[in-house]
Amino acid sequence: SYGQDDERVALVAFELAKIYEKAGLHAECIEFYAEALRVYKMKRKKAQAADVYYALAKLKSSQALDSECSEDYDAAVECYDQGLKLRRQVMSLDDVELAPMLFD
Repeated sequence: SYGQDDERVALVAFELAKIYEKAGLHAECIEFYAEALRVYKMKRKKAQAADVYYALAKLKSSQALDSECSEDYDAAVECYDQGLKLRRQVMSLDDVELAPMLFD
């Protein structure tokens, strides 16, 4: 059986978050992204944590556009920065997977 700290559970949480995001259920989406992030950070899975931060940054930036709220914008920038820091720790600067984060 899988415990709540298992990486496979984190992967499912990440995928569920994406489904909730597409459905427009942002509170649930953020809850599942947070759970995936918690596990990935605990397991020191930097690349996966970076993916979650990047997804959160996109969500928060979309919310900032809708709400015109500076707190949403600040949250988006913070998530983006955290994701980028982690990406740089696990990839070279010319890595093709880093490019979308830099130019998205």
